[in-house]
Amino acid sequence: MPLFNDIFGLSHQVAVVTGAGSGLGRIFSYALAEAGADIVIIDINPTGLEETAAHVRSLGRQVHSFTADVADEGKVAAIFAEIERNIGPVDILVNNAGIGEAFRGMIHEYPTEDWQRMLNINLNSVFYCSREVLKGMHLRRKGKIINISSIWGLVGGGFLNAGGYATTKGAVVNLTREMALEYAPHNIQINAICPGFHRTGLGTNDPDFVRLMESHTPAGRIAEPSELQGTILYLASSASDFMSGSIIAVDGGFVAQ
Repeated sequence: MPLFNDIFGLSHQVAVVTGAGSGLGRIFSYALAEAGADIVIIDINPTGLEETAAHVRSLGRQVHSFTADVADEGKVAAIFAEIERNIGPVDILVNNAGIGEAFRGMIHEYPTEDWQRMLNINLNSVFYCSREVLKGMHLRRKGKIINISSIWGLVGGGFLNAGGYATTKGAVVNLTREMALEYAPHNIQINAICPGFHRTGLGTNDPDFVRLMESHTPAGRIAEPSELQGTILYLASSASDFMSGSIIAVDGGFVAQ
């Protein structure tokens, strides 16, 4: 299909996906590979990385794996330098790595250690990875960055007591907007996806939790991770070349309430 390939094809492009060892990061890696990109995957879990890599290879695409914590500023700088040196310029970055809320109490009870960990993984990693790829994208005047936020980045975590998570995901939304404004004149498009409740394993193995989420979602169900493939492909491809600073909720109508 020439029209599809012209608009959505990613042949000869290098895409980096963080948090690619499971969940949405794995699905994003598959979608970008099927569209023709060569994939660089980063995760703290080597077993999960290899599972993702094996499937990408089965699609006929090159894949390179790095086991690392993207909240470690030094490791991030070293990895992206190696990518640029040995694999090629990064065309697409998907900042997907993140953690869910470990503490469910109120803000006045929130342990500093948990708060800092949430900030480091959910927010600082997005800054570290984006800073590294933007150095090259800025010079080449070309690139796509897709940040994975959450519906909790658009509204408060409320009934789930997700204060740290909502704070970091809200910061990712505004970091996306700030970067989009700075780099739009340089032909770099930076957008964010705010997923609703998807079956990623973060609580979705608990039937009671699933029923609670379904009751708060106008669509009446939670989604499969594969339902985000079209959104990631759109934002990674030339189909979105005139789109930057957009925050897309894929949430079954949740934030429209």
